Amino acid sequence: MSETKTPAEWAEQVFTTNPRDRWKHAVAEQLHGWGAHEHHAGKPLQLTEADYQAALAAAEGGSEPHAGALSEYAPKPQEPDRKSAAAGDTERDSDELVNAPTEPSALVNRVDPFDPDEDDEGSV
Repeated sequence: MSETKTPAEWAEQVFTTNPRDRWKHAVAEQLHGWGAHEHHAGKPLQLTEADYQAALAAAEGGSEPHAGALSEYAPKPQEPDRKSAAAGDTERDSDELVNAPTEPSALVNRVDPFDPDEDDEGSV
């Protein structure tokens, strides 16, 4: 069986020659939920070197988390909003913004609270 270590122990071993690349570890830690795992489980996650390296690659490439390095406490992927996921809703929403009223008649009875010449009743 392959040797397992904590992500921090693998980082000490992997980044001794180029410590400037430790950002990969920080990103992988967030992506895979290693800090949350240690907090909730009371102990750090144990990984093989292959899983640790795959987690670093996933973090560097901006891809999905590597399953072998993923904690059960990792953040869940966000599901798309139902409204925006429905067919045509995205187009409709953008059309509403594009076709919003801009004529002065549509702005009648709007009071500018910073204009001293307008009274509080909304008359222009």
